[in-house]
Amino acid sequence: MLHDNEQPQRCLGSFRAPPNLAWKVGTRPHSESFLTSGLAESQRAQLITAAREGEAFDVDSGLPKSLVVKERDISWYEHARNYIAMKWDDSPASTRRTLAEAMATVTPTLVKDTKGLPDARVVRTTLYSWAFNKNRWEEDAPADIAKALDWFKRKSLPTSALSDRLLVRSTLTALSKKLDGKTAAARTIRRKRAIFHNSLEYAVEADLLTENPLTRIKWKAPEQVEEELDPACVPDPEQAAKLLDAVRDQSPRGRRLVAFFGCMYYAAARPAEVIGLRLQDCDLPRRG
Repeated sequence: MLHDNEQPQRCLGSFRAPPNLAWKVGTRPHSESFLTSGLAESQRAQLITAAREGEAFDVDSGLPKSLVVKERDISWYEHARNYIAMKWDDSPASTRRTLAEAMATVTPTLVKDTKGLPDARVVRTTLYSWAFNKNRWEEDAPADIAKALDWFKRKSLPTSALSDRLLVRSTLTALSKKLDGKTAAARTIRRKRAIFHNSLEYAVEADLLTENPLTRIKWKAPEQVEEELDPACVPDPEQAAKLLDAVRDQSPRGRRLVAFFGCMYYAAARPAEVIGLRLQDCDLPRRG
């Protein structure tokens, strides 16, 4: 029991200050306390190694960029939604659709495993129409969609995993394909790749990646294979004549349309070539 004229005594012999590590980034001092000297020495070794390897340091935290990334890491799914939210309000409807399409294409490849992965059509609807459609984020999703959304939340890889260039390369392969597995049009591939690139730039800004891995990958979009013409889909001369007769009878413009479609069929001309066709361009027989 202490009386008014007594002072509490500090047991200095039983108190030991925790190990403290101090360092500077530029002119800014940083320090951190540890439970054991071993932990402090381990952190010191990490800082020295990063400095020797020329790694950039974050001035605010005092840590190498790689350690900052680990501390701030979130799933790819969460990052992709953050990216959509960032772009959405200032984008026209057509751009919003393109953003959602690109994110819906790459996200299924950035998962830990495919166990329990829903049907491809359900995945497409879930990601394109719900996960990456900000207009629906406040709506209650149907049971199958809600289940698929939960699956991607649980299975999505951390964004830091995209520092693996082989993983990113496999993602590029995925965005070059259509739902049926065939190669997409070159224009579609370029558009999706540009959005994917931009989303990775946003990850760098958010300290989720130290660099954009796409800048280190030499990748060429696959060429779209032209499908062979199926003769069964092309009308024979008798069928073509009947089709042209039907066009002639449709409206007062029928005669002009017959000439238009007739040139396409009999001369194998493209629409733009027929539109630009003039009489002086033609070598017409007197009969037939």
